[in-house]
Amino acid sequence: MAENSGFDIQEAIILLKDEYHKTNVAVGLNVITLGTISPLKEQIYDNFCAKKQWLNLAPTLAQQLLLVDEIMRAGKGMGRGGPM
Repeated sequence: MAENSGFDIQEAIILLKDEYHKTNVAVGLNVITLGTISPLKEQIYDNFCAKKQWLNLAPTLAQQLLLVDEIMRAGKGMGRGGPM
């Protein structure tokens, strides 16, 4: 997010880590002015369980898509030059 907003990534990470160690509360990145925000005060609620499931599901979906691609290639290869 920091890079997409035109800020230095390392500076943003250090800022976030420092703020977290001071407060021991989750902090977010203010992408308008490089700083930190409190997600609770800004009413930003992420569903951690849903995001965790998406991350777990992504490799499985990619694997299934690659498997379908391999099956399609094998099917095309078998149809060429075979006895009819």
